Amino acid sequence: MKKLLLFLGLLLIAISSFTQKIYIPDINFRLWLQNNYTSCMDGDSIITNCSTVINATSVNVSFYSIIDLTGIEAFTSIDTLYCENNQLTNLDVFANTALTTLNCNNNQLTNLDVSANTGLTTLDCRVNALTSLDVSTNTDLTTLKCSENPLTSLDVSSNTALTTLMCNNSPYTSSLLSSLNLSGATALTYLNCSFNSLSNLDVSANTALTTLHCDYNQLTNLDVSANTSLTDLVCYYNQLTNLDVSANTALTTLDCDYNQITNLDVSANMALTTLRCFNNQLTSLNVKNGNNTNFIYFNATNNPNLTCIQVDNAIWSSVNWIHIDIGAYFNENCPLGIVAVKEQLNILMYPNPSKGILNIEFDRLNNNATLSIIDISGKEIINDKIMSGSGLKQIDMQNLAKGVYVVKVVTEKTVKVEQLLLQ
Repeated sequence: MKKLLLFLGLLLIAISSFTQKIYIPDINFRLWLQNNYTSCMDGDSIITNCSTVINATSVNVSFYSIIDLTGIEAFTSIDTLYCENNQLTNLDVFANTALTTLNCNNNQLTNLDVSANTGLTTLDCRVNALTSLDVSTNTDLTTLKCSENPLTSLDVSSNTALTTLMCNNSPYTSSLLSSLNLSGATALTYLNCSFNSLSNLDVSANTALTTLHCDYNQLTNLDVSANTSLTDLVCYYNQLTNLDVSANTALTTLDCDYNQITNLDVSANMALTTLRCFNNQLTSLNVKNGNNTNFIYFNATNNPNLTCIQVDNAIWSSVNWIHIDIGAYFNENCPLGIVAVKEQLNILMYPNPSKGILNIEFDRLNNNATLSIIDISGKEIINDKIMSGSGLKQIDMQNLAKGVYVVKVVTEKTVKVEQLLLQ
């Protein structure tokens, strides 16, 4: 009898040692497990040595209103974990060492330890409450999305495989990034660090960079001379006074509005098709890059000291680019020091649109001028001389075809170009 009792006791110990369980406190996670891993559940607990759990390669518990993910440590073989859009305040993935993809965005995480997950290639922890993030051991990481967290510093210098980094914030984030170390991220191609408090941004080591969004920061200087593969540069709402993009010959989009830039030359950027440089302090703008006719968008308004804009074809730009200040004009060769010799030339052209008779009224015409009417093809239709002191000039255009024309007035010191619609 004693031997039988001893045998039964040893058997119970053996069975209990082989049947390991973890209690699942969260009812929503428990329901998910009961629906997806029925044979591995024992009441409110998961059997950790259940073969289905052991062999699982991915878990997706997104949008389940889960507060506690205790029990996820049983899935030691998963390489993918999606748990975004829940209510997690803590996430323990220390036992999930096979993870390559972790998506935990839109939770309430205050801490995230991924030091044991050295095989991670993708980490998405956006929209949480993280005040720090250490990815120094995650050297295989290629994509890191940690936007909209109250991070004040981020170091990705150990992440040599990183190609995509999103650490941008929103206008409503209280704590903003003031330090960003990119020195070792030499494979980086996409960087978005918008809406932060960066006063310095060193991208000299990131020579593979193609997209850089650093708008809404406090940058006073931005050196992109090493980023020769750059195609998209968005740096508006900073404090830049100078921007040299001469080395960025692959650039297609430049958005540098709302800065304090005084001189901008994009003549070397022959692939450029979008330029937004409004609300600066420009006195010089060279857009003569041989590609003006392929532009998608151009805006240089609110630059009160900008008079001459150098372009491929002044007539074409006058017809197609309407976003310039009243005192600015297009020219193929802007004279040096145009601000110093600027003559205020005001003309009032009416009616516009016109049905054939055009009135041009001059205010303070101090020099003789030449008046030209040019059609959309660039052909000069009318050429006339205007004497100094003239006040009103009337032009009969009733025999001309309906369409868009350019009225160009040239004096010794300035050029005035206006667009006219003939109906």
